[in-house]
Amino acid sequence: MKEALKNFLKSLQLVFDLVSDRVYSTPAPAKAGYPLLSVQGPLSTDSEYDLQGIDGVAREEWQIDCWALTDTESVALREAVRRGISGYVGKMDSFTILSSLYMGCAEGGEYKEDNSGRYLYRQIIRVRISRTEAGIDRTKVEEE
Repeated sequence: MKEALKNFLKSLQLVFDLVSDRVYSTPAPAKAGYPLLSVQGPLSTDSEYDLQGIDGVAREEWQIDCWALTDTESVALREAVRRGISGYVGKMDSFTILSSLYMGCAEGGEYKEDNSGRYLYRQIIRVRISRTEAGIDRTKVEEE
């Protein structure tokens, strides 16, 4: 699912206009250019249940970090991600996304570890995605 989420973020025109293809798993490569996105997770995963057991829906929480050289750029990137993912329903590669919820954002930052003294601005996004679970066919359960 992580690769599917990264591919989805790259496919969003507003995001692509800011980062091109700089969407990485956390941690991003040390020599990566900015701005960029890094994706971490899933931070948590659970399945939904009903009286017949697992209902075929997995909920996952993801963290998407928007890194930039200016605060203005990090905020613009956060907004591009928020607009693209909030409420999204559809396909992410082979996964069927039933809902996506933008859960909020926190600000952070840190000095770049290359002794340049350069400060990086970060917007930390939390997203909850509900998707169909692979290998669970509820039509067979309901027919029995």
